[in-house]
Amino acid sequence: RPVNTATTAMIAVGTDVAAQSLDYGATWTAKSIPTGGYLACAGILSTGTCIAVGTSGVLARSTDSGATWAAQTALPETITHVMYSSTNSSFLAVGASGIVYISTTGASGTWSTQQIKTPNITGTVQVSGTNVVLSGTKLGGAANCIAYSSDSMATWNVVPTPVAVSSFAVSNTNIMISDSASGVYTSLLTSPGVWTPTKTAVTTAATPIIIASGTDFLMRRSSTSTDLFVTSDNGATWASAVVDGAIISTTVYTNS
Repeated sequence: RPVNTATTAMIAVGTDVAAQSLDYGATWTAKSIPTGGYLACAGILSTGTCIAVGTSGVLARSTDSGATWAAQTALPETITHVMYSSTNSSFLAVGASGIVYISTTGASGTWSTQQIKTPNITGTVQVSGTNVVLSGTKLGGAANCIAYSSDSMATWNVVPTPVAVSSFAVSNTNIMISDSASGVYTSLLTSPGVWTPTKTAVTTAATPIIIASGTDFLMRRSSTSTDLFVTSDNGATWASAVVDGAIISTTVYTNS
């Protein structure tokens, strides 16, 4: 994940391991990190401050773009996803309890919480401007849904989805979701609950992975696929993404 535009730094984390790249991911160097089952990481692009989160709430923090790390007080649950929102000037971390953990610095003692009462969060948060979206299920697993806020988390809304969300992305008020069986759907946060299947053969893919890049959406057929597709019209048409004559086989995204 990119963490510092000034130094071209990127970081990656795993179980008891961290790595840093200073050349846009061409080469990587292992870095020491406090013991923990890390599942996700995020950084502030302007400063190089970054955090790594994971199993049992483990939390580590770096202030030098991932070169060195220090353990922080653990959060109360396993954290499966974290992003930095420049609009909210905060790290946003989620697990499975329906709680959003919020911190401006990622340091111990700086985390506040917001409880999303209706859904159980399934572990993903995405940010686009003032829009914050989480995927989840209603309490008891009765229905699939997303929870979203269009006012920087002052208020929250819950909207049913036609499928169990395995991947999703947000660009402005456009949202795109996918699952492992029924394909890809689009909707607008300004017209919540109205979902449209995309017009693409990619809808038969196994667990498509979706990311947003500006006003475009990109989609890999699966986590192990070399196929990458892009749409600039919210899924109405798709094209293969090609760079220097080769299909891209890896996707990354930066935090909003």
